[in-house]
Amino acid sequence: METYTNFVNGEQYTIKIEYDETEHESPRTWDNLGTLLCWHRRYNLGDINILPEQAEEYLADFNWDDYIWLPVYIYDHGMITLRTTSFGDPWDSGQVGIIYVEKKKVRELYKVKRISSKLYKMITDILIEEIIVLDDYVTGNMIYIQLYKGDEFIDSVGGIYRNSLNSNEDLIEYLDIDRELKKQLSIAFKDARMWV
Repeated sequence: METYTNFVNGEQYTIKIEYDETEHESPRTWDNLGTLLCWHRRYNLGDINILPEQAEEYLADFNWDDYIWLPVYIYDHGMITLRTTSFGDPWDSGQVGIIYVEKKKVRELYKVKRISSKLYKMITDILIEEIIVLDDYVTGNMIYIQLYKGDEFIDSVGGIYRNSLNSNEDLIEYLDIDRELKKQLSIAFKDARMWV
């Protein structure tokens, strides 16, 4: 467990962060933008799971121009981890699937006739984020945060996907406290070397 203490308006606040070992539902059960197609013999990681020998035939039916997609890679050595770029290890890693969204769906969601390069990048960033969150889920890289004012417990929240956080401010945003206190805590803990 990590503990961070600082003062806000003369009051001592403490943030405690630890790994969240509670069992959570897979983020693939959420309302995701992308569809995750995976091929692996031992793991069912995707929304659609097929055997490796079925992948070529399955993908042959895709008209790639109709999709925004990214490859998904796995590193499997004692534990597994996922990402959208190669691990560069020919022995313990390789492509395990793709994450994709139909361009037609994107045009409907964003009410556009043409997908600009800016929108295309935004969509690929969303797909990457979905894999980052899934990786946190499969690696157990989730955290639990508790907030105290002096010795008084204020709030706690778990199931936070660690790699989807960009700053301490992102972490504090999860707390169910008033907006002004969030702002003050974000300033007070801005430079703390928390798990973010």
